[in-house]
This record gives sequence, structure tokens and C-alpha cells, in this order.
Amino acid sequence: MQPRENWQPQPPGGGSLTACISVPECGVAMTQPSPLLHSRRALIVDDELMVAIGLKADMQALGFDACDLATNRQEAFRLAMSDQPDVVLIDVCLAGGREGIEAARWLHEVCEVPIIFVTEYTDRDTLERIHRQVPSASVLRKPMSRQRLFDAVAEVSTVHTADLKERYVSTTV
Repeated sequence: MQPRENWQPQPPGGGSLTACISVPECGVAMTQPSPLLHSRRALIVDDELMVAIGLKADMQALGFDACDLATNRQEAFRLAMSDQPDVVLIDVCLAGGREGIEAARWLHEVCEVPIIFVTEYTDRDTLERIHRQVPSASVLRKPMSRQRLFDAVAEVSTVHTADLKERYVSTTV
């Protein structure tokens, strides 16, 4: 899975992110409009509606124009494939199980999107599983401040952009 173009990040609150990513294995290409037309998108995956609505308000305050909400992994996959998010906020536990970690791994690998776990589960075993499945993910314990969310979004965006740049350069040389 190699990106065709590179992301050009701006800090939350200004600018835009763009991406054109092709996933040949799936026969899918996800393309974002030009930077002038692109709204910053977040995908929020949480089965607790009030938590998801609160995260949506926080992300909008951080400059994300569009925030899609999903309550399960199938809905998250459909939304991510139809309109590429710039970042995913996801709970570890969805619909009674810990399928959020596997869903995040898939979203990160297929959509090449940065992941932030927003969860109440921060025990050692869960954190180890998260970092085995999605090594670059950030983990925030619920509840968290808007500043901690801002810092996590900035961190994963920077790390993700550097990773995409490295892979893009290696495919064009």
C-alpha cells in the first residue's frame, strides 16, 4: 500500500490536509480534493453516543470541519472508505467487545490514517495489545481535556506525515 501523493499537514485550527491513496490490493482509490476545497475530516468510532458527540464538538473546536460518527467497525470501515478521514478517534471497546483495536489496525493499514484511542481501558495488557497492533497510535484515557486531544492530534499527524513522506520518497526513487 503506497500513497500516490503526500499529505501536507497544517496544525489544528488552520490549513488543510490532502491525500490521494490507492489500495491496489482492494481495487480502491481514495482521493481527497485539492487543498483549497478540502475540509479536515475526523472519524469518531465509539458506541457511546454522548461520548462521540462530545468528541465531535472537541474536534470541530480544533478546526475539523467534518466529523463522521460510527458506532461499530463495519460502519467505520464504510465511512473511511467512502470519505478518507485525516484522523480516527476510536474506543477500544465497541458493542461489548474489544474489537476497536482490530478495527483500528485495519483502518491504519488500509486507509493509512493516524489513530488515536480514546478509552477507559488503559491497563498494561490493553496498552501492550494496542501498541502491537497499531504501534504509532496514541492512547488517551477518558475523560480527557481538549488540550490533551489537541496534543495527540498534532503528534499523530506529524508522525504519520513523516512516515508517508518516507514511503513516498522510497517509491519515487
